Amino acid sequence: MMLAPAGLSLYIHIVSTFDFAKLIVQLAAEFKRRDMRAHVDLLRPYYRSFQERRRAALREKKPPWTEELVIEWLCILQIPPFENVLPTLAVGARACGCDVKVVGIAMIRCVFPGGRVRECKGCGARWIERASP
Repeated sequence: MMLAPAGLSLYIHIVSTFDFAKLIVQLAAEFKRRDMRAHVDLLRPYYRSFQERRRAALREKKPPWTEELVIEWLCILQIPPFENVLPTLAVGARACGCDVKVVGIAMIRCVFPGGRVRECKGCGARWIERASP
């Protein structure tokens, strides 16, 4: 989804792409299998909190902000230390090597004053296109 740094991009990709609740359950099962009871005990309240936040977000017309969304906007607006997470490219350029004829034009993921974020439908790479001055 994002390009670099790997740790941050992996975090955002996992939380926004996969069924994170299911991953938490799988993690708990693996902790149990390895007899890591203290980790299971610490994970339980996190899971309950995660589920409560998720249910609250579904009830809201405008879901509450999450850490993931804050990080996303820090990256988009290139606020240090997130200024290099998404590359800034010229309008029409691509941040990936996908063939436009195969995957099509990159989607506009969001628009903000001064630019927009594009995402490749093929590989999920994302980049910022700045508005012309």
